[in-house]
Amino acid sequence: MAKAIKAPKMGNTVESIILGEIKVKPGDLIKEGDTLFEYETDKSTTDFKSEDSGEVLKILYEAGDEVKVLQPVIIIGKKGDDLSEWEKNIIENINENKNIEEKIIQVEVNENVTSETNKELDTNLSENNNNFNYSPRAKYISKNLGIDITKVKKSSGVNNRIIEKDVLEYYYQDENLDNTNKILKQKEEFNRVAFTPIRKAIARSMEGSIQHGAQLTLMAPFDATALLNVREIIKNKVKNDKKIENSSINDLIVFVLARLLVEFPDVNSIIGSDYYEAYNVAHVSIAVDTPKGLFVPVIKNASEISLNALTKKSKELILKTREGKLTGKDQSGGTFTISNLGLSGVIGFTPILNPPQSALLGVGSPIKRLKMNANGIVQYNEIILSLTMDHRPFDGARGAEFLKALVKKLENILYEEIVKEV
Repeated sequence: MAKAIKAPKMGNTVESIILGEIKVKPGDLIKEGDTLFEYETDKSTTDFKSEDSGEVLKILYEAGDEVKVLQPVIIIGKKGDDLSEWEKNIIENINENKNIEEKIIQVEVNENVTSETNKELDTNLSENNNNFNYSPRAKYISKNLGIDITKVKKSSGVNNRIIEKDVLEYYYQDENLDNTNKILKQKEEFNRVAFTPIRKAIARSMEGSIQHGAQLTLMAPFDATALLNVREIIKNKVKNDKKIENSSINDLIVFVLARLLVEFPDVNSIIGSDYYEAYNVAHVSIAVDTPKGLFVPVIKNASEISLNALTKKSKELILKTREGKLTGKDQSGGTFTISNLGLSGVIGFTPILNPPQSALLGVGSPIKRLKMNANGIVQYNEIILSLTMDHRPFDGARGAEFLKALVKKLENILYEEIVKEV
């Protein structure tokens, strides 16, 4: 009996995935543990491994498609299994997506193409029915480029559907270019770069964060002398004791931050539709930049573990991120995020919230400053902290109180104190 392999559910906030490369094709025999496809969310890129065995009978989507979680992606079973029910669902999904796509494209079409022109185009397609169906975007592009879309014979879409990519490939074939276009083809004025699935996912997440939250950012500088001193002590101790992890500046900040967060559970919170959940344990998400995009693995129970354990976990997660091996579990359950641009030269910025978390801390690069003390004018390193917060769970004054407390703890950090904590 045919069985569906469904889009995985990754946490409570992820509603859809974007398919990356599909590793199998109809007719392939798969077994448990085989990689079937890559998929992306705003938080990760992951290989999907099969939990079943059988023959691939039908692939319902293609690379780049957005699929709602728990929707069928691949149908497996035995050759000859009845697929009529699945094919019915495929057609319904295509029609539904087509209706949505037509509504979206209608705005552009109305602005650029008259209704009379659309009638002529639809009539032309009806008269030249050649077993292809055409996306609204493909129709629109073909009309603007002056192409007879019925001459496009290559289809990349599901069920013989000709999409925008097919029209553009046809347009740029040499036999379809006049001399002027051939010259332009040799030296393009610009390159159109399609957003990768992960960039689309990040864009949706960030746009949603701005649209649905009440965000503001508070900034405060702190004297990083004590923090940098602790860092130097650790570097020296690592040389003589292999059991000590080489904690970075970010590890030290996360260690102090996590312990402070449990004193401010409203800051260490997750926002719902008409409520928020205040956490008494801090699970800190750390932003990690990669060539594929930004990812936020989570150091679970960061407020409860030692500096050594925290540093070890941080290194492990960063390595998995850069190797593209993060799982959904690695990135779920965060209650607060830290984004550190300390190596970039950026001294301050306004980070965007990582929903549904209610706050995020941005850390800038150290900058040299001068100040007066009992010994006269001295030089020191200053770091600017940026607290972006959602105004719904707590007010700006509460955010300022939290930021002030964090500055005080970082300015007075002592190695002897932090290594005693378990």
